[in-house]
Amino acid sequence: MIQRCLSANGLRTWRQLKSVRTLQKIQYRQLSQVGSSQEQPERKWEEVRIPVPWGHIAGKKWGEPEEIPVIAIHGWRDNAGTFDTLAPLLKFNFLSIDLPGHGLSSHVPIGMHAHYPDSMVTLRLIVKHFGFSKISILGHSLGSSIGYAYAGLYPEEVEKFVSIECGRARILCHPKDLADSWGATVDSLLSLEEKLVHQKSPEYTYSELVERQQKGAFMSPSIKSTQILLRRGAQPSKCDPDKFVFTFDPRVRLDSFKRFTPETLLALGRNIKCQVLNIHANPGMSCKLEKEYEESIEVLKTSTSRLECHEVSGTHHVHLNNPERVAPIINDFMLS
Repeated sequence: MIQRCLSANGLRTWRQLKSVRTLQKIQYRQLSQVGSSQEQPERKWEEVRIPVPWGHIAGKKWGEPEEIPVIAIHGWRDNAGTFDTLAPLLKFNFLSIDLPGHGLSSHVPIGMHAHYPDSMVTLRLIVKHFGFSKISILGHSLGSSIGYAYAGLYPEEVEKFVSIECGRARILCHPKDLADSWGATVDSLLSLEEKLVHQKSPEYTYSELVERQQKGAFMSPSIKSTQILLRRGAQPSKCDPDKFVFTFDPRVRLDSFKRFTPETLLALGRNIKCQVLNIHANPGMSCKLEKEYEESIEVLKTSTSRLECHEVSGTHHVHLNNPERVAPIINDFMLS
C-alpha cells in the first residue's frame, strides 16, 4: 500500500532505505553472533542482575560459583564481554561483571561520578550480595587495578589474583599533578553532565560504531573482538532505526580526581598476601609510569604467598584476541 503511493523516484528511495535498514539489522544481529562460531568451543552462561543502591550491576555467570568464587573484572570502557572468548577455554567457573557505567550496568546518577576507588565499593557490594567469605579475582587492565587494590584492602578474603595487562600504573597520579588537574576535571564533568541532561546520545551506523570503539581502545582489540565488546556495549537507537548508541556512560572517559599516589599503590601491595599471577603482553600497553609498575612487582615478590610472572605475545587485549595464549597459564595457576 505504501509503495503504490510513491512516485518512481520515491519508490526507489524507499527501497534503498529498506535495504539499508535490513543491512543494519543484519549487522546488529552480528553483535550477538560474533564469537559463537565453531572456531570457539561453546560454554553456557547466564545473565545476572545484582541490585545496588543506584540501580544494578549486570554480569555473566559462567557456571555455578566455585568453592572459592572467581569474579572477573574488565578494563576501561570495556564490559563483561571481554572474557567471552577466554571463558570456553577456562576450566573453572566465574562471574564476569559490567562495572557501573559500562555494558548493561546502571549509570551512577547525574551529579555523581564513578571514580576508581568507588570500584572497591562496587566489588564489596557484590561480595556482600552473594555472601562470599573468600574470593579470587581475574582482572584485565582497569579490572586488574581494582583487583590489586581490593586484595590489599581485604588480604584475608582474597585467595588468588590473576592480573592480565594490569593498568595500575595508569591510574596513578603524583600529588602535584592531582592538584593541577582537579579544577579542570570538575569543570569537564559539569559541562558533560549539562550535555547529558539536554542533548540526546550521539548515534552511529554499525560501521561507525565499530570504528569508534576500536579507536577508543587504541586499536588494541581486533575487529572481531570489538564486535564482541559491542554485544553489551551498544544498543539500537530509540529515535532512528538505522543508528546505534553506546551503552557506556560518557563520564567514564574523564580523568578521575580520586586517584592513588605511587606511595598508596606500594602500601596496598605490601598488604597483599594471596597468590598472584601477573600476565604481561608484548607489546601490550605502554605506560609512562613504568618505574612505578616495576616497583609494585618488586613489592609483590616479598608480600605475596606466591607470585608468577609471564609474558605473552599480543596487544593489550591479548586475552580477547588470542585467548589460547593465556588460558593454559591461567588454568595451571588457578587449579594448582
